[in-house]
Amino acid sequence: MEDERLVHPGNGRTLLASARRHEKLARQRRSLIGEIHALLHQAIACDMLHENAQCLEAMEKALRLAEPDHLIIPFLTVKNRLASRWAHLKASPASSLLKDIMDSRFESAGQILEKEIHLDQLSKKLTAREMGIIRLVMKGRTNKEIAAEMNVAEITIKKALSLIYKKLDIKNRAQLVGMFKEK
Repeated sequence: MEDERLVHPGNGRTLLASARRHEKLARQRRSLIGEIHALLHQAIACDMLHENAQCLEAMEKALRLAEPDHLIIPFLTVKNRLASRWAHLKASPASSLLKDIMDSRFESAGQILEKEIHLDQLSKKLTAREMGIIRLVMKGRTNKEIAAEMNVAEITIKKALSLIYKKLDIKNRAQLVGMFKEK
């Protein structure tokens, strides 16, 4: 990516312009990973230019985009470049993702990538609605609470969970939580 080559002292403005251009292109192509990378490069550029508020804004936006699927890989390459900034984001809505980013020094990028690939393969078996149900299960919601939040009958959630268990070759909610918790 052109932006990565621009990460050098004195290139802040050029990097910022390039990253904004890449963000726009990624959004047009519906490339979530591309958009996250572009936002992180914007954060680096703003940090180089001492534009603190814009730096944090770009980081928060990247975290918000990455949080639903818990995408951590894009952050690993820039984690150290923005080390002093992560502490300011601890209260962000994506705090579990942020915690994993900060804790990632204990895992190699390869291990994290393997986990993400496995999770991606699992999620390809599931529909977006099923992934939404799993996210709510992971937040500790009951079937009744999930049904209310999704505006459906509780029996619909029970049936959806049964289908999820079958697709993932597991038997119960505990195994489902265990499967996604370790990711």
